[in-house]
Amino acid sequence: MGAAGTKLVFIDNPAEGMTVGKDYVATVTSDRAIIGARTAEAMAAALHEKGKVGYIFHDANFPVTNQRDAAFLWNLKTRFPGIEVVAKAGMADPARIEDIANAMLTQHPEINGIYVPWTEPALGVLSVLRQMGRQDVRIVSIDLNEPAALDMAKGGSVSALIADDAYGIGTAAARAAALSLLDQKVDPLLVVGAGIVSKDNLVDGWRASLHADPPQSVLDALK
Repeated sequence: MGAAGTKLVFIDNPAEGMTVGKDYVATVTSDRAIIGARTAEAMAAALHEKGKVGYIFHDANFPVTNQRDAAFLWNLKTRFPGIEVVAKAGMADPARIEDIANAMLTQHPEINGIYVPWTEPALGVLSVLRQMGRQDVRIVSIDLNEPAALDMAKGGSVSALIADDAYGIGTAAARAAALSLLDQKVDPLLVVGAGIVSKDNLVDGWRASLHADPPQSVLDALK
């Protein structure tokens, strides 16, 4: 294991060059295939299974986002034939998201749904939609944050956020480390699920993911 017998448990990705069972105990991650499927389902629900979608993917070598992006695209194309992906754009630098979204929507004004790989850049897309006055475009993204949830609570452009069991990831990591300290067998890969958080289940979905209530601003907006 680690230096001086330290038990290492990784979240999402192990360090390159390290061997499970020798250098570290286990990796705990969310089910990226399920996240992609849930994101596609959320987009289909937002568009009533018919529409034109812009697909913004993470243009970097990072397995977590790469696999989620690919799973979303596969599920959307395979399961929802009434939805067409009319534009694709890679996002290497999240700071450029507004330029990417602006160009995409200018070139393809027929777009009424946009996939964004996580919520921070989704806020940049939201800003562009507001500047353009495009209240008809739905955003679906991954992970929870207060500004995106607040827009959703107010009935804005954010239709759904896909949230993994973040609390469960921490719990599984702690248990794996404890079992290893007790010389108990630990599976090398531990995976948790994910669900769709929409306005209708925002409070319960937030609690399921983070084991905490949403921020007060979000609760107030839901009243």
